[in-house]
Amino acid sequence: MPQKKDLGFLNVPPAPVQGNQNTDQSKRLSDETVSRLMAIPGVDGVWVESVARNIDEVVVYITNSTALSRIPAVVENMPVRIQRGEPIRAY
Repeated sequence: MPQKKDLGFLNVPPAPVQGNQNTDQSKRLSDETVSRLMAIPGVDGVWVESVARNIDEVVVYITNSTALSRIPAVVENMPVRIQRGEPIRAY
């Protein structure tokens, strides 16, 4: 029998998160690009990561290898890295 998870954290206000105050808005992908990538079957997530000083890459999270042939190597002048994983499930 599965053990019940403690969901008490749902009964308290969320803790504030301090993001990088110097976020460069140019590192964000356009809504059109995100929509285009997320429309590919097997793509479950898209984001930008800084991998080194002044070097960013687009990460595309896939759950189905058939998506590989439809993902470009470069998006908005940034290289693309494929991250494979299990489907994301929200409960």
